[in-house]
Amino acid sequence: IDGKAEHTEDESGFCTVCDAAVGSTEGLIYDFSADRTYAEVIGYEGTSTRVKIAEEYEGVPVTGIYDGVFQYNTVIRSVVIPDGVTSIGGSAFYNCYSLTNVVIPDSVTSIGDEVFYNCNSLMSVVIPDNVTSIGGWAFSQCSNLTSIEIPDRATLPSLHPQNNYST
Repeated sequence: IDGKAEHTEDESGFCTVCDAAVGSTEGLIYDFSADRTYAEVIGYEGTSTRVKIAEEYEGVPVTGIYDGVFQYNTVIRSVVIPDGVTSIGGSAFYNCYSLTNVVIPDSVTSIGDEVFYNCNSLMSVVIPDNVTSIGGWAFSQCSNLTSIEIPDRATLPSLHPQNNYST
């Protein structure tokens, strides 16, 4: 469009003009399965406040986020998880107290223990219908969390007073 800036990607994988996710964020560390049929996110060494995980890594699908990948990261504000990821490991976002937004795709079927523990800036979470299990203490200490949408078929852990789950 005449007079409009060209859409370009910043270092975190988002368009500098319209803020849409474009590519994956630099600093994400991936590892292959033993048979190299899938990859998982196993670490993050970046500094971006917005993170977009790649759909593929070196030609194979990214299907998981490993345990503790982002834990104690105090700068991340938003994370976009691509369709194709089926599991989010335990403590993946543990103590990410600046995290305000996570986009969880329909492909996710399991969410680990303490996945969002102490994510104080998180205000709402929508768990997709395909999720069948949510680990213990997944939303504990999320003091500003006011809304969690959980599918009826999800298996929930024993509830703790600070886990205000509702379906």
